[in-house]
Amino acid sequence: MNSVSAKSEELNCAIYSLDGRLVHSQRLTISPGKQKNQLGNGDLELVAGSYVVIISNSSSSSSIKLIVQD
Repeated sequence: MNSVSAKSEELNCAIYSLDGRLVHSQRLTISPGKQKNQLGNGDLELVAGSYVVIISNSSSSSSIKLIVQD
């Protein structure tokens, strides 16, 4: 697991459907410590299904599987 440095950092967050279509992309600024970030401006509505979320910075990336249920 990567650790966050002691300064603010820019991250790119992209959500892809399993067929490879980009569903949402957003740039996030994070600071050290625990925090919550909301994706979208309240307009992000994902239909039920599976997605891949890729979070990356200039030097690394991580992916997770996201399952949306009705």
